[in-house]
Amino acid sequence: MKQGSEDINCIFTGNKHIKRLNRKYRGRNAPTDVLTFSFIEGEGSKYRKGMFGDIYISIEMAQDNAKKYGHSFNEEIKLLFVHGMLHLLGYDDESESDREVMRSKEKDYINK
Repeated sequence: MKQGSEDINCIFTGNKHIKRLNRKYRGRNAPTDVLTFSFIEGEGSKYRKGMFGDIYISIEMAQDNAKKYGHSFNEEIKLLFVHGMLHLLGYDDESESDREVMRSKEKDYINK
């Protein structure tokens, strides 16, 4: 990707909508906390000039996660946004080793 102005949309939604997106694009019929869609060059028909990508965050999942992990809702939103940004930058969390790398990067960015 060349240097320039690229926009990122952060869309806050509910479980119903994010579940529908998760089913359509990932084949998983369940809500999730964050979904990321990249629009950078080389991503086929999803490419949109001037757009880096979309990050969808489920408010309901963020509230549940904050309670579950014992931190504030705002901290959870920050974590989910950073997680989504890492996906836009090419990081993955499908394998255990990839998850470890992402968790380390999340901590690095959140603690700055």
